[in-house]
Amino acid sequence: MKIPLYVKLMVSYLLVVGLVLLPSVVYVRLLLTRDQHARARADMETELAGLCDRLGDATPSQLAARTEMLLAALPTRLTVIDATGRVLGDSLRPSGAMENHGDRPEVRAALRDGAGSDLRRSRTTGQMTLYVAMRFPRAGAARGVARLSRPEAVVNTARDQVTDVLGKASAVALSVAVLLSLVAALAASRPLRRIAQGARAFADGDFGAPIEADTGDEIGEVAEALAALASQLRSKLVTSGADRATLQALLDDLPVGVVLYDERRHPVAVNGAARALCDLAPYAEAERGAEIPKLDGQRAAVERALREGFTVEAPLRLPWRAEAELVARWVVVFANDGARLPALVVIDRAPQRTVSRLRETVRALREVLSSVPASSLGPERAAEVTRACLAADEALPPPDVEPDAVEPVAVRALFDRASADLDALATLAGARFELLAGDVDVSVAEADGRGRRALRSLMRWALDDPRRAGVVTVSAAVQERHVRLSVLASRAVVDAVPDVGALVRPLAGDAGVAASDEGVDCWLLLPRA
Repeated sequence: MKIPLYVKLMVSYLLVVGLVLLPSVVYVRLLLTRDQHARARADMETELAGLCDRLGDATPSQLAARTEMLLAALPTRLTVIDATGRVLGDSLRPSGAMENHGDRPEVRAALRDGAGSDLRRSRTTGQMTLYVAMRFPRAGAARGVARLSRPEAVVNTARDQVTDVLGKASAVALSVAVLLSLVAALAASRPLRRIAQGARAFADGDFGAPIEADTGDEIGEVAEALAALASQLRSKLVTSGADRATLQALLDDLPVGVVLYDERRHPVAVNGAARALCDLAPYAEAERGAEIPKLDGQRAAVERALREGFTVEAPLRLPWRAEAELVARWVVVFANDGARLPALVVIDRAPQRTVSRLRETVRALREVLSSVPASSLGPERAAEVTRACLAADEALPPPDVEPDAVEPVAVRALFDRASADLDALATLAGARFELLAGDVDVSVAEADGRGRRALRSLMRWALDDPRRAGVVTVSAAVQERHVRLSVLASRAVVDAVPDVGALVRPLAGDAGVAASDEGVDCWLLLPRA
C-alpha cells in the first residue's frame, strides 16, 4: 500500500510531539506523587506528635478512656496499639477485636526508631493506604503506638488535579500539532510532487519541462540538479543523434556491406551496400538481418569472433539469394558498457575474381612480351607494349595482404624484378638502372608484388625525368627494422611523384618525398624480413 509523503511527515511530527509530551507528563506525575506523599507524611507526623503527647500523659487506667475519646474526635482513621502489638482501638472498628499489629512495618519502625511509615493495600478497606505511626510517650519506655491512615487516593488528589490539567493541555497541544504538522507536511511535499512530475516528463522524453521548486533549501538544490541533468541529457541526446547520423552516413559510404548487431543479434544499423548485397528489402530487413547470424557456418563464426576478439571469415550463402558469391567477415565492436557485440562485413567475391583474372592476363602478357625478341618488335613498339602492361597493372587494385602471402625477398632480387619490368622503356630512353647498397642480400617483406610495384613506380618516375643523366640509381640503406630505398631525381618533376604509400603500408612500410639541394629524393621504407 502506497502511503503519501505528507502522511508520513505528519505522523513523524506527531511522534516527535508525543515523545516529548509523554515523558514530561510521566515525570511531572512522579514528582507530584512523591511530593504529595512527603507532605502527607509530614502533616500526619505533626498530628501524631500531639496525639502521642496526650496518650503518653495518660495513666494506664486513663489510657482506654482517652483512646476512645480521640477515636471519636478525629476525622482521620486512628489506630492505637500497645507495645505488644495488641490493638487498643481503631476508628473503623472501635468495639471489634482486631488481629495483632506488631508485625506491621510502620509499627515495628515506630517502636524501634520512634516513627515509621508504609504504603500498602489495607486488609481492612482493600485500598492503597499510607500509614504513619509514632510511639508514645516519645521519651522513655514505649507504652504503645499511635497510627494514622490515609487512603492514597486522598493523598494524590492534588496530583490527579494537576495531571488532569496536563492531560487536557496535552490534548490541545496534540490537536494543534496535528493541524500544524499537516500544513507543514503539505508544504514540504508540494515541491517534491513538482519534482516527481518533472522527472516523469523527463522519462517521457520532454527534457524541456520546467520544475518550479525554488524553495531555497536542499529540495530546491535537488530541483536545480535535476534540471541541470535534463539539460545535459538533452545535449547528449542531440550529440548522440548527430553521431548516429554521422555513423550511418559513414556506413552508407563504405564500398562493402556492414551490419551492426545488438546483444540479441538483431540488426541496429545497416548500410546501403549490405542491403544491396544481401537483398535486405525494407519489409524484410529486420527479419533477414537477424537470420544471418543463425545460418549454417555463421553461428560458429560469430561465437568464435566474440570469444577470441579477432576477425573470423566464412563463406556466406543466403537462402533468399543463392546465386550470390559472398563472404562474411565477423568483427567485434564494443557497446557503451564494454560488452562485445558482433558486426558483419559483407564482401562480394565476384568483382574480386574479375580483378584476379585481369591481373593474371596482364602477367601473361608481360611474360609473352619478355619471350619475344626485341629485334622483332623494335624499341618503340616494345616500349609501347610495356607502357600498356604497366598501365593495366597499376590500374588494378592490389590484393589484400594475407598472412600466408608474405614472403622474404632480397633487396637485389626486388631491384632486379622492378628493373626487368622497365627494360623496354630504359632501352628506348638510353638509360640503365643501378643499385647502390652496402648489403644487397638483406631481405625485406613482400606480398603479392606490392614492394616491387612501389619501387617500379618510383624508378619509372625517375626514368621520365628530362634532366636524368642516363643512370637511374636506387640507394639502399639497411636500418634496424627497415630497409630504406631512395630514388633521386631533379626538382622539376616534384609534382609528378607517385603515391605508393598505400601499397606498402599494409606490410608495415611507408613512403614519402624529401626535397634537397640535389633534387627530389623519393624514399620507400620496407620492413626487414
